[in-house]
Amino acid sequence: MTVLFRADASPSLGLGHLSRCLALAQAFESLGDTSIFLTLGHLKQGGRWLLKQGQSVIELPQYKNLDTEAYEVSNLAKALNASLVVLDTYELTNHPSKQLEKYVRRLDSCGLLTAAIDDEGAYPASIIINPRMDLRPNPKKTHGLTELLGGKYALLRREFSQAEHICDVRRDVANVLVTMGGSDPHSFTPVAVAGLAGLGLRIHVAYGALMGNAAAIKAAAGDSLYIHKEPEMATLMAGCDIAISAAGCTAMELFAIGLPSLFIVQADNQRPLGLFLARHGLLLGECATLLPHHIKAAATKLAADYNQRLSIHKFMLTQVDRNGAANTAQALKEAVLKARACPTSV
Repeated sequence: MTVLFRADASPSLGLGHLSRCLALAQAFESLGDTSIFLTLGHLKQGGRWLLKQGQSVIELPQYKNLDTEAYEVSNLAKALNASLVVLDTYELTNHPSKQLEKYVRRLDSCGLLTAAIDDEGAYPASIIINPRMDLRPNPKKTHGLTELLGGKYALLRREFSQAEHICDVRRDVANVLVTMGGSDPHSFTPVAVAGLAGLGLRIHVAYGALMGNAAAIKAAAGDSLYIHKEPEMATLMAGCDIAISAAGCTAMELFAIGLPSLFIVQADNQRPLGLFLARHGLLLGECATLLPHHIKAAATKLAADYNQRLSIHKFMLTQVDRNGAANTAQALKEAVLKARACPTSV
């Protein structure tokens, strides 16, 4: 089976949409399926990142409207004999809902099953995937849609399914991770680093593929700064004691590792997860309202409380299924087979 992913990334859009699509593509590959990414050619950094991950990429031009893109994507799908298209890009949801609905109908009309990774209820696709931890699986159709909801469908890349990547909760905190996603669109990493400087901790910064603020990060830190460029995140997380993180895709990865973390909302689509994190005392706030002294106070308190960190660690590990990407791929593959057998069943 051939699966198309329509997703994009850039310093302003972030890398999270491509990252979670990559997790799903890896799971499809484990099932023997082929994944191909369709990305806008003028947003070249995302395509380059995918190629480094071993993925196949087709660059799309900037179409003058969604109708034209839908027509061209449909033709590509036919040429590639694709069975499923997964949608996950602001370049689609930024358009009016009626235009997006027409786009999806066009794909449906050529025999494609459409699925969308959807944080905000924006897509009129046949299957909606939302792995937010506070949602619960709903195997039944809702409003004509099939929904794959909750941590059972956590879209974690292959490195996070390995059992040895779980952090130890040590009594003494020595290493703190700062990770603001693949692009850090609001350049919050220097703010976090400034708050952590002087606490006597080794500060590890996950420097994403689309970030460009290394000089500002270095200027904000003291002597104990370690910048890891495009690291293997599971290994880096497992080696740290606490983390300050954006509340995007990285949050789910931190939950899978069980690293006691405090989170920051950086984008509108992170707010629903932010509410869940706030209920459990894990949300620092929104990046626009936070200053270094807020980071310092929260990190100091967390580092000093071993029992709290142990409690957070145990809670996090219960919220996501480390095989969530495989669960999602299997469910989608079964939906494709069902649709072939009975075209009106999905």
